[in-house]
Amino acid sequence: MWNGNLRQDDTLWVVCLATGVDAADKALLPAVFKALGGEMGVGAAELGQLVFAQSIAFALALPFWGAALQNYEARILLACGCFGWATSTALCAFTGSFLKQMFLRMVNGAFLAAILPIGQAILCNLVQEDRRGRWFGYSQACGAVATMVISYYATANQAAWRHVHLQVSVVSFMLGVLVLRLPREKVHASEAKTALDYVRAAGKIFKIPSFNLLVLQGVVGGIPWNSMSFLALYWQEIGYSARIAGTLTAAGHGASAFGAVAGGFLGDAAARQSDRGRIYVAISSVLLGGLAYYSLFAVQPAPFTTSLAIIMLFSVVAVWTPAAANRPICAQLAPSPEERGQIVALWVMVEGVSSACFGAPLVGRMSELFGYRLQAGSGSTNNASAAGLAKAIIGVSMTAWAICAFFWVIMMCTLPGDVERAKEQYQQRLRSADIAEPEEARAVLPKEQSESMQLGEVSPVGQRHRTSHTL
Repeated sequence: MWNGNLRQDDTLWVVCLATGVDAADKALLPAVFKALGGEMGVGAAELGQLVFAQSIAFALALPFWGAALQNYEARILLACGCFGWATSTALCAFTGSFLKQMFLRMVNGAFLAAILPIGQAILCNLVQEDRRGRWFGYSQACGAVATMVISYYATANQAAWRHVHLQVSVVSFMLGVLVLRLPREKVHASEAKTALDYVRAAGKIFKIPSFNLLVLQGVVGGIPWNSMSFLALYWQEIGYSARIAGTLTAAGHGASAFGAVAGGFLGDAAARQSDRGRIYVAISSVLLGGLAYYSLFAVQPAPFTTSLAIIMLFSVVAVWTPAAANRPICAQLAPSPEERGQIVALWVMVEGVSSACFGAPLVGRMSELFGYRLQAGSGSTNNASAAGLAKAIIGVSMTAWAICAFFWVIMMCTLPGDVERAKEQYQQRLRSADIAEPEEARAVLPKEQSESMQLGEVSPVGQRHRTSHTL
């Protein structure tokens, strides 16, 4: 199915690399909150609005990238995303106007949305079901490492925030050139040709109870992660220097890289033991992560080593869910390659819009109600302000994670039956297509080759399977 300049494993690692650069670009904004606040003379509420603008544009652009997969090569779309977010990131470095920053952050978010549906579709097409958690973990780990590096570098170099943006822009352009070496094929061909066809496909998946629960848990579970854009600012408000704050933030992201890989392996192992195994891992991650996160704020003020240990513990256990459960379960509920990219885009769009509305903006408003004040142009605060910011972050996060765990518990009852029905419906569609295909046009495969084909690789109706599966 895949023929190009790169081997299959190389393609997977390029997708992981793209995920990393994408994550690094998204981490730039919260990392330079302190500098931006002083540069533009704005407070926490306005900084939250910048995160909202970028996040909402990211979420709303997802369906368009997913739909584009139906008609354009994955490598072209990924390259467009890389070049687009590289350009917008560079332009952000040349403006100190709040309104211009907001507009550019929205453009940036729209292009950053390219990697998620395209990368998911490529990984699902190339990786067997029982190994997907591992590769999703690798992808998530690459994002965590990149976020770690840029969070430390940008937070510790607040005065040079413009140069940091330009450097990330250059790396993104280089990635775009590398992405152009991906296979010269579409990820899949779909029967959907109009917007109405896409709406119908989305309507089918939203009729599945487990998919709705997956979306709902993501909606509330994503709110704390969106609100964590204030975490680097909080470190500085309780008295840590910019360099120490950058170290804490980077250490957390570094630990989450190990947690992501561990989550992928745990999810795959649990799925082999039980059809609810991935859910068990997800619930454990939410509960353990919430406990560690609460402890992080409860012990403040605390020595640097205490904060470092807690943030690393949180980062290891709280990040299992995407690789262990979310993305593999979504692939199980949407086994058809023809619909997978679009469905993932719609799923994450709903999550992203909700978390963008109730994450950073809500924390920004609540922190000011609790007494947080950032003096325009100076960046100095007091202990009461830091306490107000902490109350807002922990209040929003704990509430959201409790609701998230509740949705996972309900999914334990619905998931096994929904997965079986999704597989049966997909197999029925394949049989119907096989009956409709002319006998002389059918491909005849040797038994060993048929058995070696990867899950999800299905030839379009009326075409022969290719005998080569190398890149």
